[in-house]
Amino acid sequence: GWSELRRSWQKQKILYKNIKNVLQPIQDKKSELDKNTDYIKDVLEKGKKYCQEQASVRMEACKKAMGLI
Repeated sequence: GWSELRRSWQKQKILYKNIKNVLQPIQDKKSELDKNTDYIKDVLEKGKKYCQEQASVRMEACKKAMGLI
């Protein structure tokens, strides 16, 4: 009846508050990053360079292992 509905509503409010508390720092960080696109581009560029270097080293090792160089 009515008491079950009230308990259900209270549980939903608690769940909403908990979800909001978990998501708030993520949303705050996203807002901060949205304002700093140069930082994001820099991180992506550094990541790209690192991955290219690692791939080059591994490809060199593979080619040596196969006797291609």
